[in-house]
Amino acid sequence: MLKSQHINSHISVVQKLRLMIEECGAIDLMGLSSGFGCHNDLIDSLKSTIGSSAEIVPSEGSPELRQIVAAMLRDKHFRAIDHHAELTITAGANQALFCAIAASVGDGDEVIVLEPSCTIIADAIALAGARAVYVQLRPDYTVDWAEVQKSINPRTKLIALSSPHRASGISLSADDWEALQKLVLGTKLRVLSDEVLGEIVYPDSLSSSAAFYPRLAERSFVVGSLSKALGVVGWELGYCVAPAELTEPLRRVLAVVAGAPNLPVQLAVAAHMAQHMAQGLFPHTQVLAEHRAMVLDALSGSKFAPICPQYGYGMVLDYAACSPLGDVELAEHLIAQHGVAVLPMSCFQHDKQEYPHVRIDLGTPRPQLERALQQLRSISSI
Repeated sequence: MLKSQHINSHISVVQKLRLMIEECGAIDLMGLSSGFGCHNDLIDSLKSTIGSSAEIVPSEGSPELRQIVAAMLRDKHFRAIDHHAELTITAGANQALFCAIAASVGDGDEVIVLEPSCTIIADAIALAGARAVYVQLRPDYTVDWAEVQKSINPRTKLIALSSPHRASGISLSADDWEALQKLVLGTKLRVLSDEVLGEIVYPDSLSSSAAFYPRLAERSFVVGSLSKALGVVGWELGYCVAPAELTEPLRRVLAVVAGAPNLPVQLAVAAHMAQHMAQGLFPHTQVLAEHRAMVLDALSGSKFAPICPQYGYGMVLDYAACSPLGDVELAEHLIAQHGVAVLPMSCFQHDKQEYPHVRIDLGTPRPQLERALQQLRSISSI
């Protein structure tokens, strides 16, 4: 039986904060659901496929969607991907992460996890009978590769990382990818690269991926999210790219865990991508860029110091200058006393808070975001 104290504690924190939001009528900056609407063309594509597709889809995903995703990744990563043998569609990115871990490790194995990380990583490792070995990111969410190196031993089978980082939106640099590649060359280590925010990139940032580095790509599971890329997070459509020898065991796990996402959604997304891929999939980049600039300007000189993201929906705020409280206590105080809800970053830690950080959602509608920023800026100490 899975000992899930990790995930249960985080769920209980979020549930408590949700109840407080309802009771206090607070502005919700926690960012656990998308504030964006669905693209009209995507809705039209779904309407056209619902009545025309009733057959059973292969567990690895529809050929149409795998082919169009492979084309997108070829243009992005400058290398060909065999959509028959190297690309798998999943019911959300978390399913792909779970299957990659289950296909890679077992009893007695160890997985190095760069933390903060999403809870599915720790729970998938536990279910596989393996052990997570955590390496903490620095306060600016960069990697100490010397610490990673020290954590490797003969039991280590996998290194799990997130870039762009799910919680902070910070991406590994070219030097980081080179350091990781150097670390695993000549070993049997595999890499699990969670890149679900990879399509939500700000105009002043460059695309980055494990797939750019051939000797890294040949031993990596690269996981992405089509639903996040399209701004429809509730559709739960992900993918995993890996060499054929890694894809085959992943697909065996996937076939046992669940079938593929429903066919109409897959066909609708494939049709939409074929029309809009050249312009970029994520339709709200400009809004996020404007909101990011607004937060940086509004909180400049305040007691909340933003850590500027390169990707994604969220932004981390360092509150060390205004409070000695733990992040959960601070979040509760902000809801009760200031009417603003933020997400404690300890929700991405396996056991304890490391830094005085909370996260806000840049996808929050502008009027609510502006009011929340006024409240945060007015705080001098807690």
